Amino acid sequence: MAGDSAPDPKLRRPTHGELSDILQSHLRFVTRKSGGRRALLSFHDLSDYDLTSANFVEADLTGARLQRTILASAHLMRATLFAADLRMANLDHADLTAADLRGACFRAASLQGTILARADLREAALARVDQQQPSDSVGFAASTVDFTLVKAREADLSRVKAPGAMILHADFTDARLREADLHGADMRNSDFTGAILEGADLQGARLAGANLQGAVLTGARLSGADLRGTDLTGAILDRWQLGLAEVREAQLGLQTVPTAGELAEIQMRHQQWIATKGQKGQRAVLTGLNLSGFSLSGSDLVMAVFDRGNLQSVDLSDAILARSEMIAADLRGAKLMRADLRGATLWRVHLGGADLSGANLSALTDVGANRITVPTNLERARLAGAKIDGASLRGARLVGADLRGASLVNCDLRDADLRNAELKGANLTGAKIERAHMMTLNGP
Repeated sequence: MAGDSAPDPKLRRPTHGELSDILQSHLRFVTRKSGGRRALLSFHDLSDYDLTSANFVEADLTGARLQRTILASAHLMRATLFAADLRMANLDHADLTAADLRGACFRAASLQGTILARADLREAALARVDQQQPSDSVGFAASTVDFTLVKAREADLSRVKAPGAMILHADFTDARLREADLHGADMRNSDFTGAILEGADLQGARLAGANLQGAVLTGARLSGADLRGTDLTGAILDRWQLGLAEVREAQLGLQTVPTAGELAEIQMRHQQWIATKGQKGQRAVLTGLNLSGFSLSGSDLVMAVFDRGNLQSVDLSDAILARSEMIAADLRGAKLMRADLRGATLWRVHLGGADLSGANLSALTDVGANRITVPTNLERARLAGAKIDGASLRGARLVGADLRGASLVNCDLRDADLRNAELKGANLTGAKIERAHMMTLNGP
């Protein structure tokens, strides 16, 4: 692959008119209309073209140069981009589901919200003909997929095959990488904050200096991975993973377990703080604490802070948690039946398998002197398998939330924002969804 952007005489550069004709013919091919022909653009130079929303479904772009090409919202499902050069390309919100991307170079490309689910990103073997040798003298050079300096926030790379990929200094914040094959990948100094890596193969991967704060790593294979200096603060891990020598090399932000007396003192001072409107006492700030298994049923914890805390299996049934903060907290298996969570900040919270039956997660109205409305923030919350029957989520923000397999029977979702939420297998029987934004993902 060429290292600069100079014109390559071996690549054909189509004119705008020629490319327009090719795309129109390809659209007829994709829609099975007469006169259609598959776009065969292998070893073509399409650099710097604006191809926003173009349809390249099943097109052949083998070895194509697409440097700085604008492919935002383009349709590239099942397309062949073997050894394609996509450096600095804009692929925001493009769909490359099941595309052949072996050996492709994405260095410094923008992949914000891009779908690459089930894409083949393995190493490519490129044939090289030696011009100084007889015509039958062919050598092979390996080309590894390169994601260095990529911006791929909220991208979907579920089930991709990318062993040995170069992913240096890249941004995969809130990306979905469920069951991704990344064994042996070089992911040093990359940002995977809030990323979903459930069931991913990270064996032998190099993650030194990477940021995985709040990432979900349940079921991920980590043997042989280099996690020295990796930030796993607030990451969701299985108990067995915590015993791995590799994980012990990471920065885990180990959580303190308060005594029952210490917790009672915190609650008492918090009650005083509420009663005096902050003049006395102290707000309950339980950031990073391990409260797993504690019973706080019926407690008044209005505006309490539980960010990045371990609250697995905690009993918060009937608790008053309005305007509380639980950013990236681990509430797997928690009991929150009938809890008041109006206006709470539950961004990236993990509520897998939790029971929120009858809970109130609707927007909090008439707040403060200006009587503003504060919606409950469940953006990118993990609610897979949660029981939310009869709960109120009216006006709640559920953008990018994971609701796969959740039970939402008779749930009030009116005016809720569910854009890009995953609802595969969710039970919405009797749910009220009037005026809800329901542009959702089924997930792989």
